[in-house]
Amino acid sequence: MSCNTMQDISIQTNENGNTSLQFKTSQRYLLLPIEDTGDELQTELFVDDKLVNSYVIRLAKNKIDYWVPLDLSQWQGKAIKIEIPGLNESAVCLKEIKLSNNFDFDFDEKYRPAYHFTPPYGWMNDPNGMVYYGGEYHLFYQYNPYGTRWQNMSWGHAVSTDLTHWQHLPVALYPDSLGTIFSGSAVVDETNSAGFQTGGEKTLLAFYTQAERGGQWQSLAYSNDKGRTWTKYAGNPVLKKANTPDFRDPKVFWYAPANKWIMVLAVGNHAEIYSSANAKEWTLKAVSVQTTVRTMVFGNVPICCNLAKNGYC
Repeated sequence: MSCNTMQDISIQTNENGNTSLQFKTSQRYLLLPIEDTGDELQTELFVDDKLVNSYVIRLAKNKIDYWVPLDLSQWQGKAIKIEIPGLNESAVCLKEIKLSNNFDFDFDEKYRPAYHFTPPYGWMNDPNGMVYYGGEYHLFYQYNPYGTRWQNMSWGHAVSTDLTHWQHLPVALYPDSLGTIFSGSAVVDETNSAGFQTGGEKTLLAFYTQAERGGQWQSLAYSNDKGRTWTKYAGNPVLKKANTPDFRDPKVFWYAPANKWIMVLAVGNHAEIYSSANAKEWTLKAVSVQTTVRTMVFGNVPICCNLAKNGYC
């Protein structure tokens, strides 16, 4: 085993050529050098010896194309260990990786859209969880903060007062042991039906699909500070269905005549409608005619009917 120390980061490489970084930090970011066409490396993050997350990152072995920040702000003063199988001690990123309180990005790149929304860096896909509360429009979006390709699906987050000028906020939802964070929706819990509200602000609820090799299921997160921080519900997933590869993209809304939440899901070649009084326990109420997942996601879904009359609540 070899050991190297750089800017308060201890770098160890074992006899199998696998590398780990260990440090305590009072700084916000670990700046990661990326090689855009490099190998995808499974990168595991431990805090006080507990695995908290796993990412796939193209850390630079031969050359640095750009940098991305790993946000450490929630673990200040704790013991951090990052394990990276397949990265040996000759990798250029190990000579350049560093801790910093700043990460500067340039919004004046030649090909960056000037009007349409873009994240500061990384890869984005479809918008999720669009909701209005307290004078702000919230935009969440499918996001890979560690590269320029589909991977590490998370929910990026921004807010606006006019739908034109956007304030970037920290990533709202990262992958966890239940899987990556796919599409979903967000709502304001006006009546505190879920019981999460702790102060004067209404609770925002986010419903999202989590995906891993074992399947797809629906999870819930909530915020009591106008969406600035999010807590994943301890009882996740709130809805799971065995042997269903496509069980995804929850559209949730409050149906006042029945005092219940309604969730519409794309399930294989049809839609399913569920209801709940508390946003945590869901009951199947109806199954639609067969269609396709693409039609379900992008087509006109006939959900604006009399839900109570049709037995959907």
